Amino acid sequence: MSDHPNLSGLRAFEAAARHSSFSQAAEELGVSPAAISAQVRKLEAELGIVLFHRGHRAVALTEEGERYGRRVSEGFALLAPPGVIRASSEPRVSIDLDAEFCRQWFLPRLTPAILDALGVHLNLRTHSDTPRSLPADTDIAITWGALEFNGYKRSTFLRPDLFAVAAPELSVSTLDETVKHRLLHERDDTWWRTLYELAGIEFPDSAKHLTFSRCDMPIEAAARGLGIAVGDDVSAERFLKDGRLERIPGPMLESRNYHLLVRRGRSTSPTSRVVTWLRSEAKLFTSEQQKRWKDPD
Repeated sequence: MSDHPNLSGLRAFEAAARHSSFSQAAEELGVSPAAISAQVRKLEAELGIVLFHRGHRAVALTEEGERYGRRVSEGFALLAPPGVIRASSEPRVSIDLDAEFCRQWFLPRLTPAILDALGVHLNLRTHSDTPRSLPADTDIAITWGALEFNGYKRSTFLRPDLFAVAAPELSVSTLDETVKHRLLHERDDTWWRTLYELAGIEFPDSAKHLTFSRCDMPIEAAARGLGIAVGDDVSAERFLKDGRLERIPGPMLESRNYHLLVRRGRSTSPTSRVVTWLRSEAKLFTSEQQKRWKDPD
């Protein structure tokens, strides 16, 4: 192994490791992806180790690559002029997810200690509508519904329970009593009609309504005491936990499941560390969910 690897190879490797992408590294350095690939292969030959796992249109650092990447990043940081702040040396993991889900379920589970333990630069990309495609550098996606995207392995992530919720101050103890209050919902009253039908209650056509264009807003409005909403224990979790909302006894509806999509070829860390953490949080949520709603009193 050479005592002094070539600088061009080190620059190409550092950029590719930081972006987890030869294409983005090429864009940053103003060369072609093929040039990045060639420089990295030359560096691997000089070092006598494999730095990247190479898949179809995707690359991921090997364990040796991660260790060497940290050393290279530290070395580049030392060479930077005083006062110059370099980009984070943490490996980047890009996650695509719904904006409401990110705010209501994902972010409340992040802490500084967890971020330090993951040891990654999380790049969170959110959207309000169902995505038709994913950006090329997406490592992980969480979708509501079983969406299919080429190059990703999909698994069920969360199974929401859907039911009526109200603020405690409204003192609603049975589903029959909801007819006295304003019904909150997104766009149409389908969930309400289904809930009443399952409960054997005639839908109150004279009921007052308040509709929203976003699915999270009925939950927010219910927590403010503006009426009764049909929500699930994923989107309403924080309100149920802090007591601003309570479940109204009655039937529970089936909603679409949340699914976890992981880009193929990302089975090694750092992406795998994030996936492992996400699955452990989902398992804990499911355990608490079953204890809260399914266990006999």
